[in-house]
Amino acid sequence: DPKTNRPVPVGVNVKNASKVFMEVLFADLQSGKGVPKVVVTLKEYAGMILVIRLLEQGQVRKPIVFCPSAASCRRCMALLRLLLRRHSRARGGNEYLKDVGSGHVFESATEYALEDGEPRKSKATMSLHVRKYLLGEFQSAQSYVLFNTNLLSTGVDLPCCDGVVLLSPSEKNRTVLQRWGRSLRVESHNVDTKTGTLA
Repeated sequence: DPKTNRPVPVGVNVKNASKVFMEVLFADLQSGKGVPKVVVTLKEYAGMILVIRLLEQGQVRKPIVFCPSAASCRRCMALLRLLLRRHSRARGGNEYLKDVGSGHVFESATEYALEDGEPRKSKATMSLHVRKYLLGEFQSAQSYVLFNTNLLSTGVDLPCCDGVVLLSPSEKNRTVLQRWGRSLRVESHNVDTKTGTLA
């Protein structure tokens, strides 16, 4: 509000949380390069706060985050890295969080709407060498958050994965189940039961 110089509360419909962007500043992490900042959607921000909480509470150590696009993966990863820096520096902060790694693997056909309303598909890919390296990092690290679009939905066995965060839920139940299956593991004390964290 220009008259009072106070922020005006804005109502946000939950359905639009993936369309409303916000700039997040980290003044407490200021360095010679200025104040770190990242622009993310409300849904991405909420998702990364959830990942931080799951890591802090020890519920997950190696989650996979499914994002709607490669750009969303990059925004989420940048935000997570800044949040991890902030939390590990905070007084009484979780020391464990400073050792959390993150990476982004992708090969995704993403649909974009043009001005004339016609959809266009764009395929983003990464080299097989880089993808294998990042998957190796995920498997060997003590704690690691792996971001992807749809590459890891099927046909990949990552036994170290213990959680899945869906920022791009699918309307297809099969896709959701396949993504959740990345984290399902047989319990050691009961071989008839599988558990996993889905957020």
